[in-house]
Amino acid sequence: CDHMYCRNKDCRHEFCWQCFADRRLIAAHGNHYHEIGCPFYFAYDGPAEFVPDRCDTCKKTGHACLPPDQFRQLLPAEQIGVPVDGHTAAARRRQHERME
Repeated sequence: CDHMYCRNKDCRHEFCWQCFADRRLIAAHGNHYHEIGCPFYFAYDGPAEFVPDRCDTCKKTGHACLPPDQFRQLLPAEQIGVPVDGHTAAARRRQHERME
């Protein structure tokens, strides 16, 4: 089984043994949240899903989580929510979603 968890009883973080992706995001959003080279990865070209009822990260941030390949394309400042060119990554994503 490639579904692992940290043995530290105070941590218990769940992850994929093949790509170390966060298991909670995979369970909430789907297998496209594995790393691209992982044998469990499945491509998905639909819009990012905002699922606050299933995903604690969506609920906490107020917007859809980005799959790892899209998240890495952000500048380091954007990854932690610092505005770049006057806009946060979340604000640009909302603007892009309105245009679609």
